[in-house]
Amino acid sequence: MVLVAMRNCAASWLLVGYASRILEVMDKTLLLLDLRHKHVFHGCFILDSMLALHLGRGPYFDADHVTSYARIDEDGLDEWQPWSDTSLGEQSRTPNLAVISLNAMFHLLEIMHNHAATTQDKIKKLETWKIALPPRLASICMTMPSDHRTPVAILLRSGLCCINLSLAWSEF
Repeated sequence: MVLVAMRNCAASWLLVGYASRILEVMDKTLLLLDLRHKHVFHGCFILDSMLALHLGRGPYFDADHVTSYARIDEDGLDEWQPWSDTSLGEQSRTPNLAVISLNAMFHLLEIMHNHAATTQDKIKKLETWKIALPPRLASICMTMPSDHRTPVAILLRSGLCCINLSLAWSEF
């Protein structure tokens, strides 16, 4: 992530690729049974997909491969951990919604990296994705979203904007 912040996306993509390959050779029961390993596996897919999209390359894993190791439950305690923006100096009771946001990002990138789909198919699937968003995340699709100030929700909103832009450019 430091390399991304330094705008060295190619090196970041290589390092995420190394992490993905390490996960690929790990004991598969760890990926099925250990929640932390599942989170890392899904996180590698998300980072690799975002960097690959930015660099115009293909991701290491496809979404079907990642989902074959089970879905991540969205109702864990970390989902409801309150998140506070310390820069505002106030205590907020906004739930973090980390897992549901990352699952939504996973599905968003799954649409984008479907190489068999045409741009029009991807646009239709994106509209379906927006409609199917849980009510807790629906505000990210608004023109002027107001209540998604957690870091993960901001990441999801940014990902949606980038994918909308990418699909708009690919129509020309």
